[in-house]
Amino acid sequence: IDLAALATEVDEAYAAVFADRFAAGESPDAIIADVVANPTSGFSPSVRGGGFVFTPESGPPLLVQSPLPYIDGQRTAGRGTDVLSIRSIEVVDGQVTLYVFSGYYP
Repeated sequence: IDLAALATEVDEAYAAVFADRFAAGESPDAIIADVVANPTSGFSPSVRGGGFVFTPESGPPLLVQSPLPYIDGQRTAGRGTDVLSIRSIEVVDGQVTLYVFSGYYP
């Protein structure tokens, strides 16, 4: 998997579908309801209840449990790459390996 391509793809799609609309003043509930009713840009409702699945062209489907989460009691938009949590970085003989955790559906 090309992690840079995956990160770019999920980040751009998240911005277009969730973050930009939220920043423009659209209600989080309206955004979520719209994407549930009209899957778009790789995002579709999770069949396992709650959240969305982002299906990229460059990697495995990613679970987006809370696209517009509450932080300190306020709804907020993050970045698409928030679903890719870098857990550790290993460098061996100049080769960098990122160990990433993300919920996904096989």
